[in-house]
Amino acid sequence: MTHYRHRGATLPQSPLSIPRHYHVNHSKCHMGKGREVFDALYQAILDKQMVNLDWVQLDGLVEEARDMTMHAQVYGMRFRLPLTVVAVFNIQTPIQSIAGFSYGTRKGHLLRGEERFCAIWDHQTDDVWFEICSFSQPARLLSRVGWPLVKHLQRLFLKQSTQKMHAHLS
Repeated sequence: MTHYRHRGATLPQSPLSIPRHYHVNHSKCHMGKGREVFDALYQAILDKQMVNLDWVQLDGLVEEARDMTMHAQVYGMRFRLPLTVVAVFNIQTPIQSIAGFSYGTRKGHLLRGEERFCAIWDHQTDDVWFEICSFSQPARLLSRVGWPLVKHLQRLFLKQSTQKMHAHLS
């Protein structure tokens, strides 16, 4: 079970809003055009390609309410960060399609918060976007003391995840 308030706040069309006392990270990157790109991007998200990086990996199945573990190695320190899949979604409307998943932190994680990975297909322009959106705050002393480093690592994660998805789709 997640250990923060506002569960589901990252979900598309969520009635919740992210509270002010959380740090928000957001990245949206154009990946191409058309259904083929959208489908390939969505599958890459379900396959967790965006977190298959040199310093961070994600174990576990992308299924609602399933527990996952993020493994991170930063400056010689190794972390096992427990997560739970909040939702897997594939929303189709006449205007756009949005597909992906969100996970939230569990007790034992250095942070409190939630993160969403999704593919967005704008049906009017045919553009396909990869989006990451998260909100977080320190949950433990180590993350409070190292908050500037944590925020730097979150920005690095956004950049490298987007690059990874570009490379995967190329």
